[in-house]
Amino acid sequence: MRVLHMSSEKGWRGGEQQLGYLLQDLANKDVKSILAIRRGSALEHFCRERRIPYYTLKFSSSIDLLSAFEINKICRNEKIDLIHLHSSKAQGVGVLSTLYGNRVPMVLSRRVAFLPGSNVFSRWKYNQKQIRKILCVSERVRTIMLKFIYERSKCVTVYSGIDLKKFDNIAPDKKFLVEEFDLDPGKVIIGIVGAIDAAKDHFTYVDAIARIVNGGHPVQGLIIGDGPLASVLKDYVQKKLPGENIRFAGHRKDVGRLLISLDIFLITSKEEGLGTSILDAFLARVPVVATDAGGIPEIVKHEQTGLLAPVQDSKKLSDNIIRLLTNNALRQMMIDRAYEFVREFSREETSSKTFKIYQEVLGK
Repeated sequence: MRVLHMSSEKGWRGGEQQLGYLLQDLANKDVKSILAIRRGSALEHFCRERRIPYYTLKFSSSIDLLSAFEINKICRNEKIDLIHLHSSKAQGVGVLSTLYGNRVPMVLSRRVAFLPGSNVFSRWKYNQKQIRKILCVSERVRTIMLKFIYERSKCVTVYSGIDLKKFDNIAPDKKFLVEEFDLDPGKVIIGIVGAIDAAKDHFTYVDAIARIVNGGHPVQGLIIGDGPLASVLKDYVQKKLPGENIRFAGHRKDVGRLLISLDIFLITSKEEGLGTSILDAFLARVPVVATDAGGIPEIVKHEQTGLLAPVQDSKKLSDNIIRLLTNNALRQMMIDRAYEFVREFSREETSSKTFKIYQEVLGK
């Protein structure tokens, strides 16, 4: 089976990690993966390091006709059986390649929990007949897409997975965190992991930490990640909570080492397809407090695997954290249940389900 994976993303976030896992696992299933990716992207570096064959395209927009023409040529020259579309611009370019005669069947991964645009092109690109299946990362995403897709049977849920062995050789090391970021060793460390953008809503995270600090509880925040709103967020922190209560770790390659050493993981997203960083926290045995955005409630079961609060409700979030600070039995129970629950979300299970969908689409 020869599969062309298309991604227009420049950076490395959850979707790219899922693609990375998939490429490695498909290699064990007699699948030849070839990539069409953006020039200078993190995925190009990933492919070069692992000697995965790839082509680079501009992906200047969803209607990049030159890139669409190139896709048609790649499919013909590489004898591609199936195209897997992993991002919005890649999807646009992929379906536009049909205008040049490309007849290769396609599957689409949908990782965000909001409706696509309502314009004519958007309607066409999601309902294009060569897209045979839409792989939704949660039931919430699938429910949203059912409102938009004419052929509803195309939408299936394939949960994202994580590497269940990723923390096997990493031990919690709070001393490292304290020294690395000049934290107070006597305070609880509440961390957040993710791109600093509008969807992740770090501003509510800051508000929640401020409420807890102002309430006299010995806590401090650690923001792991970078993004377009980083400088705005730093200004907001200084205004809302002056002093040394929140540190910025920036982009880190050792996120696992930081995550496993946190006392509490707080995620304040306004939009979230599923939230693999939550699954990582479950595996790392770090208790989770989260908003009920998108697919999050499918993995954070309130008072079982974590504590939930409404989106942008900093008071409820802070109250939930205080519950964890003052109720050790609840905290330990949730850690244990989450650790068992996360076993259902292995990368191998995700890859296996994806491969079966490939076979179904190709009639094998």
